[in-house]
Order: sequence, then C-alpha cells, then structure tokens
Amino acid sequence: MFIEILAQYPRCFDTRNISGCNEKQINDLQKKFNVEFPEDYKNFLREMGTNPGNFMAGTDLTYYELDDIQEGLIDIFKYNKIDIDEKNVFCVMLHQGYVADFFFKSGNGTTMFYITEGEDNYFKTADNFMKLFLGKVQFELDMRKQYNNFKSK
Repeated sequence: MFIEILAQYPRCFDTRNISGCNEKQINDLQKKFNVEFPEDYKNFLREMGTNPGNFMAGTDLTYYELDDIQEGLIDIFKYNKIDIDEKNVFCVMLHQGYVADFFFKSGNGTTMFYITEGEDNYFKTADNFMKLFLGKVQFELDMRKQYNNFKSK
C-alpha cells in the first residue's frame, strides 16, 4: 500500500530498493519499546521499515534508527522544557534532530503529533499514521514542484 502510493510519482520517488521489516523485527520493537503499534504503522514497517528509498531523505525513520530517534524526541521535549512521561511516547520520524512526529502509547495510540525544537507545545498533525504518511508525500511533491518552478525561472 505505501510503496504503491510512492510508485504513482516515479519522478519524485525511487521505489526500486525499498524494503521492510519482518514480523520478528516488528514484534521485537514492540517488546523493546513496550508499545502496540497501530496497524497502519506496522504495515509501513513491513513495507518500508528497513529501507524507505528516497522517501523523506534526511529524516530518520527506519528500524535501525528507532533507538536514536526515541532519544531525539525526548531531547526535544527537554530542550523545550515540556514535562512529558518519556515512557508514554513513541517517535516514528525525526527530521535532522529538531522535528519529530510521534504518538502517545496510552489511549488509542493512533493520533499523530508533531513537535519542533524551540516550540512551547506539540501539535496534532494527523488522525493516524497513514494520514501522516500521505501528508509527508504531499509535502515532498510540493517541495519538488516548488524547486522545479524556481529552477525554471
């Protein structure tokens, strides 16, 4: 499902080397981080969890980076002086160490939030991981279009 979405835009996304996690890796992550992942995030990991190709280049989001991005999220909360239960959040993407997308483990665990270094709060960005993903795809398409318009002037 995720790869098919990217494949619709071959001029922007190279899907040839995309690879995902196996079930053992996903189960190990859930145990390690004491979380039950939303089904759409599990599907993302199955399809793109070990190598997302050039999707979100510059953003840490792979199976191999999840330890570091959890620490990065907590660092942002600390830098912003936001008191949060560190054991109740899970970061799915960390861009350049200063922008993070995450969800709360308690509750339904599907609503996605965003925090940026230097902000005094975090914000809801999407009702679920799939909507977050679609928003990131659209952002990349918009940036590519903007770059191409700039380049042609």
